[in-house]
Amino acid sequence: AAHAETNTAVANDAASSTPAPEQRVALVIGNSNYVNAPKLANPGNDAQSMAELLNSAGFEVMAATDLTQSDMVRALQDFSDKVAARGPNTVAMVYYAGHGVQLAGENYLVPVDAKVSSQTELVNNSVRLVDVMSTLETIPSRMRIVILDACRNNPFPTVNDAGRGLAIVDAPNGSIVGYSTAPGAEALDGTGGHSPYTQAFLNVAREPNVPIEQLFKRVRLQVNQSTSGAQIPRESSLLTSDFTFFGDTAARA
Repeated sequence: AAHAETNTAVANDAASSTPAPEQRVALVIGNSNYVNAPKLANPGNDAQSMAELLNSAGFEVMAATDLTQSDMVRALQDFSDKVAARGPNTVAMVYYAGHGVQLAGENYLVPVDAKVSSQTELVNNSVRLVDVMSTLETIPSRMRIVILDACRNNPFPTVNDAGRGLAIVDAPNGSIVGYSTAPGAEALDGTGGHSPYTQAFLNVAREPNVPIEQLFKRVRLQVNQSTSGAQIPRESSLLTSDFTFFGDTAARA
């Protein structure tokens, strides 16, 4: 009997030390064809290539281009539901390419149908980054990754005080937020089918076993080189666990 008890204890111990498999879910948005703002050449391509990359890295990807405000709100809600359904061992990632504007230190992601001729319209017709982050924060997950290739030129010259580029906002606990350029600076849309930031990310992310912090550093170096110093990406990180897109943790996923 004593022998049987020992075996049971060993079996239980083995079961408890096997973590639940990591889940991966991503929302990818590319807004190019703006109705009331300058069209952007590359976010559609950027989003498509990013979706393919994440798909091959084991993410279930929800990808969409040229979203209106109601589309963006719905997509974020569907994505949140999916993350919640996958459970607390989920890596949740949001990638956005398109126009983004800062106003009074607050970042706004601009839907393609946004009509913006005043500060009030900007606030009412866009999606606030802080709302995206707080939606993700309310759902138990292992890690949140947000990538913003959205610091293009201010598309609404009539909106006074809209700063150049985006404001760098501190990432919440368990999150990393990547910005395509420095605070208050503009990012390039790019000429070769992709923005310099997304192109660098696509180049670097496939290397196996690169920790995510290291990945962002390599992306920064590559963008700095490819834009001759005109664009230097940043990130705000409060990660509490490790992650690689390809390699060891990917194999476990």
